[in-house]
Amino acid sequence: MQGKIAIALIFLCCIQSCNYRAGSKIQFLEGKWEWMGFYNNGQLKCDTLYTSNVVNFGPNPDEIDEIYGCTDSGTYVHRYLKDELIGVEFSTKVRISEFFLLNKSEGEFSDIEIDSKNEGSMINFSEQTFSIVGDTLVFKDFGIETKVVIEKISKNELILKFENGDTSRFKKLETDS
Repeated sequence: MQGKIAIALIFLCCIQSCNYRAGSKIQFLEGKWEWMGFYNNGQLKCDTLYTSNVVNFGPNPDEIDEIYGCTDSGTYVHRYLKDELIGVEFSTKVRISEFFLLNKSEGEFSDIEIDSKNEGSMINFSEQTFSIVGDTLVFKDFGIETKVVIEKISKNELILKFENGDTSRFKKLETDS
């Protein structure tokens, strides 16, 4: 009889520790993370990250197309004016993602793009909600759901895996608390 009680207690302790680890795993998610890029099979995907248009108003208004591309030595911006390349330079933009947990199953996600050269200058900002289902984050944006699996999470590193096998990597930013 005592053996059965001991086995039952060990089983309950295991269940409790598993539940604790899962809960504490999600607690690592909250905070600010610097986005390191997209990866496939552990290799940085070097391709176009995004395109933006900059409109200069004034006596001679013009529109400059900026194409941000990732290489193994960093992110570069190619600037075009009327389909003519006018410059290539290293990008000083940094993407910061912030996860804020509302409760154990829901949260808010902010994606902030800042210029590291001009401290405190925010370039882009977007926000969306997400729900937590096991090790999966379900992002909701304009009625579209995107599911990503938390492949790895620690106090310093976050790796999210998409359905196509690509991963998105982040490193935790230090907080002043």
